[in-house]
Amino acid sequence: MKKTLTTVAAIAAAAATLATPAHAAPKTGDMVELICDNGLPSGYIDVPPNDALWTPGFPIASGGRFIPYGGTSHAAFVPDDGSDPIDFGSSTDVRPAPRANLPHGTCTYAGAIPLDDFEGFGSGNLVFEGSVDVFWTPAGPTTTGQPS
Repeated sequence: MKKTLTTVAAIAAAAATLATPAHAAPKTGDMVELICDNGLPSGYIDVPPNDALWTPGFPIASGGRFIPYGGTSHAAFVPDDGSDPIDFGSSTDVRPAPRANLPHGTCTYAGAIPLDDFEGFGSGNLVFEGSVDVFWTPAGPTTTGQPS
């Protein structure tokens, strides 16, 4: 069961975090919709497949990038056979906010990842939801959002 929880945590983190190296543009990955407050752009972001926890996410329509510094997530596996969902609980991750004077706010997300065979539990969906606290940097080749 510990391996199962670790696997789910990794999948949920990949879905929930904003992941790609700060110096690279996204190449391929999953799409997650963020709904943001405080005037930040909402919409789909590209979540490349490297699954890093604290690296920026790139909005598809608006350019720029989100720099995460905190958030919460919750995940559960919902079997296709109608049996009871397996709740993997919630987690909260926080790190110091960047010191740069950038717009910031909170974005929420939710989604599901279909799985054909999950750790012996059969097929179903990994459902996730949460929020992420972010700073926003506008598009620009030299802007990283980190203090210089």
